[in-house]
Amino acid sequence: MSGVPAIIHAATLSPAARRGHFLPVDFVTSPPDVDVEGTQRLLEEAQRAGVEHFLHVSIVGVQQSRVPYLRRKAQAENIVRSSAIPWTILPATPFF
Repeated sequence: MSGVPAIIHAATLSPAARRGHFLPVDFVTSPPDVDVEGTQRLLEEAQRAGVEHFLHVSIVGVQQSRVPYLRRKAQAENIVRSSAIPWTILPATPFF
C-alpha cells in the first residue's frame, strides 16, 4: 500500500450470496472473517503505509438491522469510524 493515496474497501463475505440462496443458519449467524477482521487488518496496514483516505462500501440501514450479516457490516462501519485515517462510508442499497 505504500504510495497509495486512497483505499476503496468493498470486500465482503456473504455465504448466502455465494451459494445463491439463504439457509436457516444465515438468519442467526454470519462469519466475521472479511467484514470485521479483514476491515480491521486493512485499516491497520493502510495506517502503517500512510494512506490518506479510506472509502468503505457498506449497505443502507446496517446500523438498525438485526440480520446477522448486516450486523457484521455495521461492526465494520464502526471500525472505520474509529480509525485515525480520514474516511468515507458509502452505503449502497441492498440487492438480492
